[in-house]
Amino acid sequence: MKKNEILEDEKTNNINETIKLPTNFITVGEVDVDDVKIYIKQDVYKRIEKFSKEDTSNECGGILIGDYDEINDKKNVIITAFIEAKYTDASASTLTFTHETWNYIHKEHEELYSEKKILGWQHTHPNYGIFLSNYDIFIQENFFNLPWQIAYVVDPIAETRGFFQWRNNKVEKTNGFYIFDEIGKKIKIKQVKSSESNEKVNLISILMTLLATISLIFIVFFMNENYNITQKFNELLSINTKIIEENNELAQKLQESNELVQKSQQNNELAQKEQQNDSSSKTTMQSNENGNDIVKIKAYIIQDGDTLNIICQKNNIDYFKKKSIILKMNDITNEDKIYGGQKIYLPLD
Repeated sequence: MKKNEILEDEKTNNINETIKLPTNFITVGEVDVDDVKIYIKQDVYKRIEKFSKEDTSNECGGILIGDYDEINDKKNVIITAFIEAKYTDASASTLTFTHETWNYIHKEHEELYSEKKILGWQHTHPNYGIFLSNYDIFIQENFFNLPWQIAYVVDPIAETRGFFQWRNNKVEKTNGFYIFDEIGKKIKIKQVKSSESNEKVNLISILMTLLATISLIFIVFFMNENYNITQKFNELLSINTKIIEENNELAQKLQESNELVQKSQQNNELAQKEQQNDSSSKTTMQSNENGNDIVKIKAYIIQDGDTLNIICQKNNIDYFKKKSIILKMNDITNEDKIYGGQKIYLPLD
């Protein structure tokens, strides 16, 4: 879905000189002790926020520039610049870095930030939420696979964002990050949303509890004096318990509803991808070393009786050369466990 590359010289981490970690910063979320410590400069953070909102009908992205060092066995990434990815092929759910895109990025990198490293990439998910699709993970695994290389996803419509790191040889979302600036410079950032679903659940839980409390007070002070006080008090306790149980059930269902909404958004994204993939094989990656070196992906619906070998023969694909790539792209752990009607993606030569 999204195309990125990195030059070989960027893959060499020269740490002869230890970088100086920022001391003037604020924390967004809760940074786990084992997380990669990610620092993004205030002006870069604001620039990416503004850039992400300029076109919310299509995905957009760029490259993160800065320094990396390992101090006391802890990985530290300091983002000090951002190069916008221009001349891309983009849609609501796809972003392709073209040959012209990479020419522009490398030119900007050499002219403006030659002493800095390419730390990772950034892209938007307009109204899709903060996650990495299978294509995103494929790109991270093949083009940004060094321990300190990261991905940054921004949803400009929901106004959420998050970083992804390498942890235990897997790509995982960080729990938090830092926004920094020079000593003495005030950091002014709009309140950052970190867990939209939890905020909604907590708000409704507070409102429901407040409503239950007001109801109890109203009943206690205005109940008929002819009723037995002790009996009514016990009834109120029972009602309160029931309200709390219903409140907890409502919060749980709301959480489930939010998860379904997020899953629906992801399915919508996949549906859009499928529509585009059904019309033509989509170019997803281009190498900077050779402008004509393009990897194409084709969607294929498995027929009854198909095996991976047969599918490759139908599509003129070398089964033995492409087997591992096909399994990896489609999260298939056992090639014998495929079934008719299943959609898979095939790499074309």
